[in-house]
Amino acid sequence: MKTPLRATQRPPTSRCPFVQAVSSVFAAVVRPPIQPTHWVGFSSYKCKAMQYPRRCCRDFLVLATLDPATKRIEPIELASYEKPRDCFFAVKLERGGGSSIALLCDRTTNVALSKANEQLKIAVPRSALNGPAVETARMIWSRRGLQVDPQFTLEVADILSEGPVAVGHALKNRVKHHQFAADWIMTMACKGLLDIHIRGPFGADTVISARETA
Repeated sequence: MKTPLRATQRPPTSRCPFVQAVSSVFAAVVRPPIQPTHWVGFSSYKCKAMQYPRRCCRDFLVLATLDPATKRIEPIELASYEKPRDCFFAVKLERGGGSSIALLCDRTTNVALSKANEQLKIAVPRSALNGPAVETARMIWSRRGLQVDPQFTLEVADILSEGPVAVGHALKNRVKHHQFAADWIMTMACKGLLDIHIRGPFGADTVISARETA
């Protein structure tokens, strides 16, 4: 007959290979996750989904999306000799007057870097992606997922058919009052339903216009 275990005794540890394998799996689960080398992809009505390595890259893509002069944004891969050493992100911008390549850098200033018969490259320092314009762009982009009343969209489109107008004037006299009216205008800008001209903080003096498609 087996001797019963005392209260202070523990049963022997199993050496079963299956148990050891399961234990190793659970041990792996609780390990700290590996930090990704890129953020989740960014996409807008001007570009397909693209990955970016730093938060400031996303800010630049938001600014480019909301900039009426930028028509299309495309990712681009450059060889090391085609960009400054401190460049960490590159993107191609299609604008009304042609196209250029924006190079986001740690220190290199915003000077044109190009040679004969090559596409214009413009170095943008990371420090340039700070200030009121970036904060305003972030705020506007945070409204991109709102559902806009279709009637409100039609009313704003009718106003903008007559030309650019300040947000305050549009909301005060021409559009039916609604508590989310300002937010909806920002949502419309994110979806490409109108152009918004960022010159500072978003407010009554912010100018909006019909989107330029050409």
